Amino acid sequence: MESRPEIAKYVPHDSRVVCVGIGGDAAEAATGLAPATTRADARSLLAGDDNGIDVLLVASAALTRELLAAAAERLTGRGVLVVACAVVPAARLLDSPGTSEVLVTLSEAG
Repeated sequence: MESRPEIAKYVPHDSRVVCVGIGGDAAEAATGLAPATTRADARSLLAGDDNGIDVLLVASAALTRELLAAAAERLTGRGVLVVACAVVPAARLLDSPGTSEVLVTLSEAG
């Protein structure tokens, strides 16, 4: 029996998924959900008209305060933001490259 990716356990199967900085195939493999839209970077999300997003999957390299502000406006009431970070299997999550920058950006954005 194949298990569903962790993210898919928490959102309905018909959720609207938008990915920023992550290709559609990689996003579907990670979430178990087919993305409705993929955007190359934060700027392209900000320029687009994506509203009613249930899952916003963002590569850590694409995370900015501007993107977080836009996410707050575009996510549905029960929408979730998922930030994908590179993880070094032998290291603690907080010691992985880029993780501390992601935490700082999220903290500063509130």
